[in-house]
Amino acid sequence: MQLFNFLYMKNFIISLLIFILWAFLGMWWYYSCSICNIQHQTTYETQKKEHIVNDITEKKAVETNNKFLTINNDSGSEIFKFPDHLTIYRGADSVHIPMTSMSYKDSIFNYLNNNQNKQLQLVGWYKKGEWKNNNDKLNLGFDRANYIKNMLVEFGINADKINVKGVQHDYDYTAGTYNGGIELYFKEISKTKALEIDNGVTNITLYTKFNSREFIPDNTLLTYTYDLKNYLQKHANKTVKITGHTDNVGELEDNEIIGRDRATNVMNHFISQGIATTKLQVFSKGELAPIADNNTKEGRAKNRRIEIIVN
Repeated sequence: MQLFNFLYMKNFIISLLIFILWAFLGMWWYYSCSICNIQHQTTYETQKKEHIVNDITEKKAVETNNKFLTINNDSGSEIFKFPDHLTIYRGADSVHIPMTSMSYKDSIFNYLNNNQNKQLQLVGWYKKGEWKNNNDKLNLGFDRANYIKNMLVEFGINADKINVKGVQHDYDYTAGTYNGGIELYFKEISKTKALEIDNGVTNITLYTKFNSREFIPDNTLLTYTYDLKNYLQKHANKTVKITGHTDNVGELEDNEIIGRDRATNVMNHFISQGIATTKLQVFSKGELAPIADNNTKEGRAKNRRIEIIVN
């Protein structure tokens, strides 16, 4: 009987220990899983917050890029920065230029004149479908970039130093406008482009501001002076022929003198900018070589010109 009681108690104790062990393992599993869940949840929440922060950062970066008008070099380094970006319009080739950033023209003008190995690249954005006659090569992006080019050329910048192209982008208009959509950057002039620019330098007609016999240099002449000086440095044997022309208002002899005076003023401007006198020759044809009708105001304006030939 005692042996039976002993065995019974032994089995009871073993069963109790097994129960306690399983209970302990069960509790460990429960709490360890909870910790894992908490850690997983914490990690998820952290990643979610980081994702939100990244989204906000990227959004702010885009907003910042769209707010400022920047002009970079071809490696992406910033050259100029202006307070407000240009604005493009849905379905239109025109571009709005804020008054606060209007000085971008002066900056480009001076930079290109002082860096004869550089040219300006204009890139206009357009959305899918913003093209003409179902031809994506005739797109509004190109037209928008060309709109800016025409403004810069009118300002006096050499057209041969400005390239334009259109690039399709995915963006959204807000109330029919998009703040941005025009990229500007400077890049090196290729050998082919350099030859094109040189050809433009060797034969040019200038329509500058005339006031009687007084000659007033404008941005077009200033730009040409930089280009001509650079060209003559590369081609030491070249000379420059400057010929003045007039309309037919006044006497023939007087117009010949006026034409010569205007050509002389241009020559003197070149000399003041460091071009050697020995490189320059002055001529006048007065009213004898018109290229337009002297009976119209527009025609007379075209006849009042300076022709420059380098040979």
